[in-house]
Amino acid sequence: MSSEHKKEYTVLVVDDVPDNIDILKGVLCTDFVVKVATSGEKALAIAESALPDLILLDIMMPGMDGYEVCSRLKQIEATRDIPVVFVTALTEAVDEEKGFEVGCVDYLTKPVSPSVALARAKTHIALRQARQELQEWNSNLKGRVKGLSSLVTEKVQELASAGTADRRSREEWLDLLVRLLDMQDSDLPGHASRVAEMSVSVAKLAGCSAAEVETIRFAALLHDIGKAGLPVEAVAPLPDKLSDALKKIYLTHPVRGQLLISNIDWLQEAGVLIRHHHEQVNGSGVPDRLIGDEIPLGSRILAIADYIDRYTSHGTSGTMLHNVLKSLRNLAGRTFDKNLIAYFDDVAPVVLDKPELDKELSEIIQIDALKPGMILGEDIRTMSNIVLAERGDEVSPGLLRQLRRAGDIDSVSTTKILVQLHRREHTEEL
Repeated sequence: MSSEHKKEYTVLVVDDVPDNIDILKGVLCTDFVVKVATSGEKALAIAESALPDLILLDIMMPGMDGYEVCSRLKQIEATRDIPVVFVTALTEAVDEEKGFEVGCVDYLTKPVSPSVALARAKTHIALRQARQELQEWNSNLKGRVKGLSSLVTEKVQELASAGTADRRSREEWLDLLVRLLDMQDSDLPGHASRVAEMSVSVAKLAGCSAAEVETIRFAALLHDIGKAGLPVEAVAPLPDKLSDALKKIYLTHPVRGQLLISNIDWLQEAGVLIRHHHEQVNGSGVPDRLIGDEIPLGSRILAIADYIDRYTSHGTSGTMLHNVLKSLRNLAGRTFDKNLIAYFDDVAPVVLDKPELDKELSEIIQIDALKPGMILGEDIRTMSNIVLAERGDEVSPGLLRQLRRAGDIDSVSTTKILVQLHRREHTEEL
């Protein structure tokens, strides 16, 4: 603990023998504020009023012993999180086991080594501060997710009230919703866009009409919109890692998603696909336990795209695409439609494997010199470190519009960027 935090934390020493208190006080007083108690009753009173950061507690005391003191501390809301270290001459395993059962975090054995006592005190106080910071972070995260969930719901309602907007307006609304969802599922940025790209490619290969392809694209972009409003601990990038209770909550999101967009006429059919994207072809999925072809084709395509992207793109648990496709084939006929998997063998590598940049065809250019068809050689981020586009992405008219808007809100953090100069024709108006 650095000197600049000297005396910032309080340690309560509890022992019925004054000489033992003096020893520990002498060891700790240089670094901590030290309070003392010579009985269990006094210890409880001081702990509730002073709320120390650590309690060093003797076990063998007349009247209320250390075990009872610790047990009572853990029953009081204000003191239950204060770490308790027993200081004792008892060394039998059964004594230690009883101590841990009533809530202590560690033992110091008498006669106490001054260096060990000081080191343990610093360690347990640091651990407590870390836990408190983590709890505060989690609390803030829940607030942020709740705020985002409210914002998603609000924007969906605004979208519904807009009626049958033109295509450009629809795309702008979809882009906004997808970005809000990305912020909620921050471990998997760009997930919806990649799922949509794979789903659209496979839908075309499977012979879907243009209208069907468009519906599948809408569903893919919004397939996780039902997560808005779920508890933050149930919003999982890899749902297989959830407990059974949280997974049950997580699996309500397909129906929640359909409900959320149910009053938007041009998303009605997409809502049906969203509802069924966690069905399984053997009938064991949710919410309706549909079997085989009873599951809409778009939902079957979306389910596979979702699975592939989640297990290859997750920031800390990503798996090689080859292994994910192998796992996918093992699930064919049970979870996924075996007749669609072959399409993904061709489509997934194109979407998920970023192209290698040919150094001879690459150069560093000004951000405002970007043109549709160029391939990015590095991520584009805002000054707040929000990723606007990733290395390997192709510059599109939509991206250029987004960069212009970002410049008015949270400007791009660099003025130049590496690109591959190869361009493809784009007919969309900027």
